[in-house]
Amino acid sequence: MYKDQYGVCHLVLASEGSEAGKYYNQTTVKFLKDRIAVTECKKKLNIVKAFQKFCNTHLPKMIGQEIQLEFDEKNSALVNTKGNEIKIDGIAWTSLGEVVTSGFKPNYSIRTHSLDDGCQEVIVDVEVIDCKRSKEPKPNTSRIKWETFSNDGYRYLRLTGEKVLDRGATESKDQKNQVEFINYSRGEGMFDISISLIKNKGVKSSKSEELPCGITRFMFIFEDSLDENF
Repeated sequence: MYKDQYGVCHLVLASEGSEAGKYYNQTTVKFLKDRIAVTECKKKLNIVKAFQKFCNTHLPKMIGQEIQLEFDEKNSALVNTKGNEIKIDGIAWTSLGEVVTSGFKPNYSIRTHSLDDGCQEVIVDVEVIDCKRSKEPKPNTSRIKWETFSNDGYRYLRLTGEKVLDRGATESKDQKNQVEFINYSRGEGMFDISISLIKNKGVKSSKSEELPCGITRFMFIFEDSLDENF
């Protein structure tokens, strides 16, 4: 069993008697038996609601689109109430089964440490090169919007926006002034990521600042008491 970058657990089960089976199956079967034993002591699981919650939590991050699934009792199906068509053209999987989407995803790092007064400080450094803070999109302009929200006892930092690459003047009657644009690895496109910060703590203070080299730093102080909006 392992967790991917979205925190989703995966179990590997191979053919009995094969080399992979000898390697994976013993721990996987033991895990399944333990889970069954625990489940028998708990209340019944609503598969539809559990699947609906999983999709609404993880699919937006996997496909880079905003969706909200609700159960349609008349048709006995989960439908997307956002109304937009769900597109999965840009999805691929690694050899470990991790979902990879095309386009731009800001890189980030997180540092967490305890303060003398018992609070915890969380610092998130995000690479948002050329992205300007804006709620509304502008033609050929990289933008970013950030907000914090709570879900299942966790506090998250959500980053949404669009990364646009400057291709320069690609059309010109003067051959000497034409610009050749080659892009090997820089990503661009819409992005929507939610960064898990901390569990079961209220926000005491928060601020952000722009650092050199296109880094935006978010600084949070969390205390043990939950705030009213948590």
